[in-house]
Amino acid sequence: MPYKEWSLYFKNLISNFIYGRAIFVFWYMPVLFFLYLITPLLDYVLNKLKGGKWIMWLIILTPLVVRRIELMEPGSLDSLQLKTMIYFTGAYAAGMYFASNIETNLQWINRNKWLLIILTVILSIGLFYAAYNKIDRFGFFSLMSTLYYIQKIVLTGLALLFFKTLGQMQPRWLRLVADHSFTIYFLHVFFLIVLIGPFSALFQYQKIYPFNGILSALLLLFLTIALCIVTAVVFKKIFGKYSRMFVGS
Repeated sequence: MPYKEWSLYFKNLISNFIYGRAIFVFWYMPVLFFLYLITPLLDYVLNKLKGGKWIMWLIILTPLVVRRIELMEPGSLDSLQLKTMIYFTGAYAAGMYFASNIETNLQWINRNKWLLIILTVILSIGLFYAAYNKIDRFGFFSLMSTLYYIQKIVLTGLALLFFKTLGQMQPRWLRLVADHSFTIYFLHVFFLIVLIGPFSALFQYQKIYPFNGILSALLLLFLTIALCIVTAVVFKKIFGKYSRMFVGS
């Protein structure tokens, strides 16, 4: 390979690594690196700083007014933009705050679950209405981003309560998916790209429409997750604890 091609290759390699452009889902890698770097600071604020919990609440609420860069808009691949980092720092801080006293927080959710369910319905209706009528931006403020953030926070709390309530009745396969969730997220697009070709015939098979689309989607979902888990297991067998450096599991 000529020098210029090698030079271009390494230039793109470094750029892809920094900005997460190699595969669609890798856009989150720079954000993840940033969150890892600030974790000690957030931990200090939450657990050691006097009045730190109030500061954490300010951080958690920041995404209500600071919107992330949407993936389909110009500049979306530049995930190093400050507002994207701030947005996900808020969600990350919410997870840290919740986990710091998880049993007490789950009890609070349980006491208020019907109120939270009603809130989720209202937020979902609001999102649908805003999207249908194309109501979003008011200057720097994004209505849809704010509604979406609150909805997902509330849904996460309700989901955690639901699985907590199941206790030992939780399906075993769920633990397997949870253990390899990192790998599934970052590799699923790769396997979708690999599988979409073989599944194209089923997608286009009109004799069982619309079940061809439903069946294809379900099979793709199952096979993609299964292949991600198999990949993680194989890497664990080969590299042991160092497999995290390759596939995140």
